[in-house]
Amino acid sequence: MLPMTTFEPVEIKILSNLQSEGRLTNQELSERVGMSTSPCWRKVRQLEDTGVIQGYRADLNRRNSGSEFSLSSA
Repeated sequence: MLPMTTFEPVEIKILSNLQSEGRLTNQELSERVGMSTSPCWRKVRQLEDTGVIQGYRADLNRRNSGSEFSLSSA
């Protein structure tokens, strides 16, 4: 079993915002969580480096992607 991670309140705000809107700029994110841009960027990098944030992705709508669009996964 993995150890439980305790997050700071600002980290929870960052994660919540990125989960709902992963394409936020650092400027937008920092404004939403109430920090300046440099510390916000460092927090995001720390969350990425420790594996809390594993990546970013696009959610595709199959109906709107057309019949010629196909995906394969590795």
